Amino acid sequence: GRSARLQGLQKSESPREFFYGYPFFKEKGLKVDFVETDNVSRHRISMRYWRLRRISKILTKHFGIGCRAHMLLGLIDKINQYDVVIGTTDSIGLGLCYLKRCGLIKANIIFLNMGLGSGIAMRDHDQTVAHRRIEKEVIALLGYCKNLVSLGKPEHQYLLTLAPQLKAKLVFLPFGIDTRFWHPQENSRVGEAKTVLSVGNDPNRNWDMALK
Repeated sequence: GRSARLQGLQKSESPREFFYGYPFFKEKGLKVDFVETDNVSRHRISMRYWRLRRISKILTKHFGIGCRAHMLLGLIDKINQYDVVIGTTDSIGLGLCYLKRCGLIKANIIFLNMGLGSGIAMRDHDQTVAHRRIEKEVIALLGYCKNLVSLGKPEHQYLLTLAPQLKAKLVFLPFGIDTRFWHPQENSRVGEAKTVLSVGNDPNRNWDMALK
């Protein structure tokens, strides 16, 4: 997890872009924390927990993306200590928006969209009443974030078309890279042969298109 990589960051052994702005906020003297759901103990069993877990399963079935509000129940008090919380996956972002709608979270939510638009677009052909109702619910949830950030221009454009009422919240932020970390070593042989460096493990990457 990224929390474990923070030590490597301080030793210049990890790139800075993997931390969603954490080191930059730190440098500005802001109070900033980093929480991963892998390190969150399961919230006490309750009707709310199981209801939220069921909602997540329904969304996962339709869009391949859940709503992990049930995993955030034990973090509400911690989240409300901050002015802004950044949701760094779609399921966490939707979970935060859901809890915001319920009045349980006061902090402003910055939702980093990591494929939500793509998940919805893949089901555009589904015209059933049930699916359209669920899609409408997801769009309504997005209204509870302060900003919905897309790292890809096509996805940003799709969301503008899908939910024009959210235009003021939609932000396109080109995916950046830490060139202070990712750069050729001294005396390297870069340029002598064609080399491709791929960072990450997204199974949906189009390698044929990348080579073209």
